[in-house]
Amino acid sequence: MRARGRTIGIAVTVLAMAGLTACAAAEEQPAFLAGEQTEQDRLPADADFDDLQASSTRYLGEDSHGDAYYAALRANGSGRDDTCLVMFDGENWAAGCAASLPIAVSNGVVKATLYDVDVDVPGSGEAVGDHVRVTTDGS
Repeated sequence: MRARGRTIGIAVTVLAMAGLTACAAAEEQPAFLAGEQTEQDRLPADADFDDLQASSTRYLGEDSHGDAYYAALRANGSGRDDTCLVMFDGENWAAGCAASLPIAVSNGVVKATLYDVDVDVPGSGEAVGDHVRVTTDGS
C-alpha cells in the first residue's frame, strides 16, 4: 500500500509540473496572438500561406494607405513556433517569420515591423494597432 501511495504522489507531482510548464509556454505567446480568433482575424481565401497555422492568425490593423496587417504562427520543427507578420497591400501578400521579435516585412514600398511591446513611433512612421510600426522603405 505504501508503494502505491508514493506512485500516486509522484504522478501528481509530474502532472503539476507539466501544468506549470504549459502555463509558462502559454505566457511566452505574444499578447497580440492571445484570445479567441474572430472572423476578422482569418486570412482571406486568396492568401496562400499553407505553412501558417490557420487557427493562429490575428488581424492587427490597417495603415492609412489601406494595407492590412496580420500576425500568425508557423511551426518551425524545433518544438517552438515562429511568429509571423503578414501584410496585404490590396494586391500582393508579403510575410516574414522568425523565432523572436521584432520581425520586419517589406513590399518594396512600405516596411512594417512587428514588436512584442507597444510601438513608439518617433518622427516618421505610423503605428498600426499596438505592435506594428510602418514606414516608407528607405526612411
